[in-house]
Amino acid sequence: MKHIYKIIALILLFSCSKDFLDRDNPSQITTDTYYTTEQHADAAILAAYNALQSQFLYKSTFIYLSELPSDDAVNKEGASSQLNMLTWTSDDSQLIEVWTALYNGIYCSNLVLEKVPSITMNEEKKKNIIGEAYFLRGLYFWHLANVYGNAPIITSVPKDVKSLPGNSSYEELLEQSAKDLKSSIELLPDAWDDSNKGRITKMGATAFLGKTYLYQQKWSEAIVEFLQVVNSGKFKLLSNYRSVFSRTNEYNDETIFEISFVDNGNGSFGTDFSSANEGSLRDLIMGPQNVGNQRNYGGILATYDLFGEFEQGDSRLKESLYYPFDWGGKIKYDTMWYSDEGKMLSELYYTSYIPSPYRDKFHIKKAVSGYYSPYGDVSDNNWRMFRYADLLLMLSEAYCEIGDFQESAKYLNKVRQRAIDFSKPNNFSLYTIGGFVDTLKYDLMLFPYYASGSSGREFNFINVNLKTLREAIVHERRVELAFEYHRFFDLKRWQRLDENHPGAAVSVFKNKFYKEDKLDFNKSIHINFPLPASEVELSGGKIKQNPGY
Repeated sequence: MKHIYKIIALILLFSCSKDFLDRDNPSQITTDTYYTTEQHADAAILAAYNALQSQFLYKSTFIYLSELPSDDAVNKEGASSQLNMLTWTSDDSQLIEVWTALYNGIYCSNLVLEKVPSITMNEEKKKNIIGEAYFLRGLYFWHLANVYGNAPIITSVPKDVKSLPGNSSYEELLEQSAKDLKSSIELLPDAWDDSNKGRITKMGATAFLGKTYLYQQKWSEAIVEFLQVVNSGKFKLLSNYRSVFSRTNEYNDETIFEISFVDNGNGSFGTDFSSANEGSLRDLIMGPQNVGNQRNYGGILATYDLFGEFEQGDSRLKESLYYPFDWGGKIKYDTMWYSDEGKMLSELYYTSYIPSPYRDKFHIKKAVSGYYSPYGDVSDNNWRMFRYADLLLMLSEAYCEIGDFQESAKYLNKVRQRAIDFSKPNNFSLYTIGGFVDTLKYDLMLFPYYASGSSGREFNFINVNLKTLREAIVHERRVELAFEYHRFFDLKRWQRLDENHPGAAVSVFKNKFYKEDKLDFNKSIHINFPLPASEVELSGGKIKQNPGY
């Protein structure tokens, strides 16, 4: 699907995925004749999932859209990207592509909800498929709310262009998302068999409902949903942080929902089996350029500011980032480039160890596998869209906002326990090579609300207040979830909550990492991305552009 107004007639004819219709006889198929069998229902819900792993969402475009505007990421050309520079326009291709994919997913979900109930098939399976469609539609509305802020809510298959609505507000989009997620929970199974891995479960939808409540600032309601997930016993933190993201450890106990990727069309549920390539481009976009056998182009790099956020002794640093040379030209220990510490840059400049012109940047290690399919520069590593550590930190945040600091600290410390050995508060040996530790921003003196000495590195809730606990949560979410497409949306929601919140976008961007640019986050503009100009124009006045664009 292109844009919802521009080619609505084509959508009505060909549904949401030409590929799955082509499996039968496309010259004889319309939406009225296709949805008649159980196999059709399977194909229809598969198409609704497909938008998630499409080129325009989590395969590629959404990666740029969610990461580059944040303070964690920069593109390899420095400050030249419009997304990077907070100079978005309503004609930006990335914004049009994400809009396209989200409404394609909504359209496919609406087709399932309209067509599948009348199909004669196994009733339990039918119920599950309808539940999946409600979940997916709610998920796509959540994305619309947090990317664009204002967008049409379409909950039925449009009959013509005139029936399409105008904008709904951020609050209305989240309310619709919550409504759909609640509907899905009643219909979804507790689990799927191995042949259906990747399909959403009852607890998965419950987790997303809690997240939607959190974004609505409905703290108590969020706690109820999150605790259901915690108390279900279905998820746990893995002992090894790196293994959470390994391509050989998909659907592990920490992941609540994964987006399925394969490299040849023969993989798990959620991929379009007729396609020759359903792989992820995360490796290509984020992986270091020309290192070893990697063919990546380092399109997104980590910032020095993110590097400085990690505490001394935080094991997540070396699992999230590759270290560059230090500013003095000497190679540091445990870099991706070379292991012989102390050799000068000039000694190795023209060797195979240093092929990249971006050797002085921080490259991304997390969930970059270096795997390439014979079908192209893609990875078959599933994307862990929602994992248990994220849920625990949101649960901590919800307790914080209702003033229960002790419960908040309990869940915060569950996440910290894996990353930092509380029994060894001064175990900084990994990062003390050649004064390397001096560049790290947070230590026990600068981060006083973490206990020190014999009591370890747990968050100390006894003498804490709302501000300091918020600071700890902001910090923990940043280092735990780096490059998992959350940071910029976190900054925006904290801005909506409280201008004085330590994670509010306005205050964070005052210290933006581009020292030469001194970028500012303008809350009246950047709280939302612009809507595609073509949609605004073709709607005939129904759709209103966001302020400032």
